[in-house]
Amino acid sequence: MTPPISSQQQLSEIQQLKAVNHHLRIAADQVSEGIMILEPEPTVGTGPRIVYVNKALCKMTRRTMEELLGHSLSLLFDADKLSGFLTRLPAVAEAGRMFHTIAGLNCADGNNDDFRWTVRAVNDRYGRTLNYTITVRREIVPEILPIESPVLENSVSEDQQAQNEIAIIEKSRLESLAIVAGGMAHDFNNLLQTMMGRFDLIRPEIKGNLKLETHLKEIEDAAKSARGLTTHLLAFAKGGDRQRKLADVCDVVCKAKTLACIGSSVDCDVEFDGEVHPAMIDETQITQVVSNLIINGRQAMNNTGIIKLRAENVWVSSDTDVDAPEGQYVKITVADRGCGIPQENLSNIFNAFFTTKKEGTGLGLVVTRAIVRSHGGDITVRSKVNIGTEFSVYLPASQWPEAELQAEEAQYQSRLNLPTSPETVTGKVLVIDDQPGVRSVACALIQSLGFESASAPSGEEGVRLYREAMMENDPFSAVLLDMTLPGGISGDETMLELRRIDPVARIIASSGALEHDEEIDLCAGGYTGVLPKPYSSEELKESLYEALIALPV
Repeated sequence: MTPPISSQQQLSEIQQLKAVNHHLRIAADQVSEGIMILEPEPTVGTGPRIVYVNKALCKMTRRTMEELLGHSLSLLFDADKLSGFLTRLPAVAEAGRMFHTIAGLNCADGNNDDFRWTVRAVNDRYGRTLNYTITVRREIVPEILPIESPVLENSVSEDQQAQNEIAIIEKSRLESLAIVAGGMAHDFNNLLQTMMGRFDLIRPEIKGNLKLETHLKEIEDAAKSARGLTTHLLAFAKGGDRQRKLADVCDVVCKAKTLACIGSSVDCDVEFDGEVHPAMIDETQITQVVSNLIINGRQAMNNTGIIKLRAENVWVSSDTDVDAPEGQYVKITVADRGCGIPQENLSNIFNAFFTTKKEGTGLGLVVTRAIVRSHGGDITVRSKVNIGTEFSVYLPASQWPEAELQAEEAQYQSRLNLPTSPETVTGKVLVIDDQPGVRSVACALIQSLGFESASAPSGEEGVRLYREAMMENDPFSAVLLDMTLPGGISGDETMLELRRIDPVARIIASSGALEHDEEIDLCAGGYTGVLPKPYSSEELKESLYEALIALPV
C-alpha cells in the first residue's frame, strides 16, 4: 500500500513547482523570440485563445499583456492565412512534429510584417493535446525552406530535408543555451547583489585598517569582473533585433574579446589606431560578430597562441574590395595564425551549410555576414594554408555629437550633486524581493542612506503593506521592486496594483535579468526608474534620489 503523502511533502512539492515556474518565466522573458501558448480548442473560426505571452511578443506587437491574454489567435495572425494555419494544427498534434510557416504578425500600430511562426503541440501521456506553443521570430539567416506540413512534400530533396533538420536542431540548441545562460546570469546577479551590498556596509567599519581595506578592494574588484561576465551572458541570452545606437567600437571589441576567450588559453593582442570613430550599431549583434570570428580563430589554432585584434578608421572607395558604398568606415580586423583556409574553399565560406568542421553547421559565418550587411557594412577574408586567416569587418563610421557629449557630462555632474538635505533623505522605502539575502542587504543599505525600510517576499505582501501604509497616512516614499517574483503575481502585475492604489507611486524596477539599456522601455511602461542587480550603495542612492525628485508620473 502506498503511504499517504504528508503535508510537509506536499508543501515541498508546491515550493518546487513554484521554483520551476519562477525560472521558466524568467527564461521565457529573456529570449528575443515572441512566445505564446494557445488553448487546444477551437482550431476553426477565429482560432484558439491565447493563455500566455512573454515580454518579447508584447514588444513585437506593441500590445500589453492584458491586451493579448484571452483573445483569439486571429488578433495577431495574418487573416488571409489563418484558415489554412488552423487546419494544420490537429495534424501537428497527431504527428508530434514542429510546423513552420511564414505569415504576417498584426501589430497595434498597423504593421503586418512577415515573421516565421513555429508551432508545436504539447500532449499528455495519453496523446491528448494540452496546448499549442508558438514562437514568433524574424530571421537573419537566408530563408530555410518552410516545412508547410508535418510530412515533407515529395518535391523537397533528401539533401534539403537534411539541411532543414540541421538548421532546426542548431536553432533549438542555441535557444536552449540562451535560456540556460539567461537563468544563470539572473541567479548569479542575485548572489552578487548580496555580496556587493555587504561590501558597502563593511567598508565604513574597517576604515583606517589598510590591510583589510586592501583585501576588501580585491574581493570587490573580482565581484565587479563577475558582474561584467553576467552582462555578457544576458546579452547573449536576449540577442534579438535591438535598437541601434551610437557606440564606441573599441569598447565592443574589448567586450567580444572577454566573452570569446573565457576558458581558453588563447590570448588577444588588441590595437586601436588613433581616435577610432563610433558607429551606429546594435552592440549585442556586433559583439556576437567579433566573438564568432575570435572563436573561429581559436579553433583554427587549436586553442593556443595569440589572435590579433585591430580597430581603425578607413576610407572605402569604389576600387576597393569591399561591397559597400563609398565613405568613411570603422574597420575591425581579427587575424589568427592557424591552419588557414584552402583557396578553393574561400568562395564558399559564407554559403549556408558549407563547413569543413567535423561538427560544424555552416551557419556561423552566414549569420555573421548577414548582421554586418544589415548594418550597411561588409566583411572580407584573406587566408593562406598553414599561415593564418584574417577577417575584416567594415562598419559605417559616425561622429560623437558635441551637444550629446555636453548633455552627458551635465547629467553626470548633476548626479554628483544630488540633493542631500535632511528633508530629501527622510521617508520610507519598501523592498519587494523573493530572495531573503537580497531583501536583507537592500534594507541595510537603504537605512545607511538615511531612509527607513520595510520588506516583502512577494508581490501580494508588498501590495498589502503599501495599502496599509496609505490608509494609516504614513505612505512609502519609494518602492524597490524585483521584476521576477515567483509563484504569485509578477513584478509588472505588482507595479500595476501599486499604481491603482497610488497613481504617483515611485516604483524602481530591479532584477538580475535586466540590462541598463532597457530603462527607456520600462519607464515608458510605468516604472519611475530602473536599477539592475547587482548595484552598489552609490547606484542605489542615485536611483532613490532621482525617483524622489521626479515629477509625478
